[in-house]
Amino acid sequence: MRKLICLLLLLVFKVASSQTAYIRQYTTDKAEMPINIVQMNNFNLIALCISDEMLGYTESSRLIKTDNTGATEAEYSYELPGNSFYNITTIIPVNDSEFFTIARIKSDGLPFGQIGVIKFDTLLNVIWEKKFAVNQPSISNVFVTQNASGNIVIGAGLNTEAPQWVWSLVFMEITSDGDSIQSRYHTDGNPNHTNIYSLMEINGQYKAFVNGYASYVPYQGFSE
Repeated sequence: MRKLICLLLLLVFKVASSQTAYIRQYTTDKAEMPINIVQMNNFNLIALCISDEMLGYTESSRLIKTDNTGATEAEYSYELPGNSFYNITTIIPVNDSEFFTIARIKSDGLPFGQIGVIKFDTLLNVIWEKKFAVNQPSISNVFVTQNASGNIVIGAGLNTEAPQWVWSLVFMEITSDGDSIQSRYHTDGNPNHTNIYSLMEINGQYKAFVNGYASYVPYQGFSE
C-alpha cells in the first residue's frame, strides 16, 4: 500500500508542476508542414516545409524560434529563385547557444542536388553555411547523426528522376566547422527501391536502416 501512495503522490506532483498546454498556428498563405521540432533550453525550434499548392512541390523552408508559450521570438526563411526548393529536414543542437540545420536542395540550372548545412546561433543568425553536391539530380530522405568527435554524418537517398528513377545512397561526414572529411556512394542496392530510413552511431559504428537489399537475404520479397 505504501508503494501505491508514493506513486500517486509523485504523479500528482508531476501533473501539478507541468506546463500549461497551448495551441498556436504558424501559417502563411501557402501550405506549410512541420518537419522537425526541437527544444533547446527554454525555447523551441520549429522547421516548416513550405509548398506551393498550385504547383504541388516544396519550394522553401521557414525556421521559427518560439518561447515555451508558443509565441514567436524569431524567424528565418530560406528561398531559392525559379523552379527550385530548399527543404530543411533536420535540426541538431550543438550546445546551449548553437545548432545545425540540414537541408536537401534542388537549384534551377544545376544538374545535381545538394545537401545544405547551416550553423546558427540562438538568435537565428547564420554562423556559416555550406552546400555539398551529390552525383544525382534529386535527394529524397535525409538522416543525420553525430559521432563522439562532434562530426556530422549524413545519409541520403538519391535518384535520377524521370524517366529512369534509379535509386542509390550516399553517406558523408563533415566537421562541426563544415569541412568535408569523407563521402561514399552505394549503388549495389535495388535500383528501383533503395532508400534510407534511419541513421545512428552505436558502439563506434554507424548503423543505417535502408531498403532495396533483397540480394543479401535468402528469400525474395518486394524490398528488404
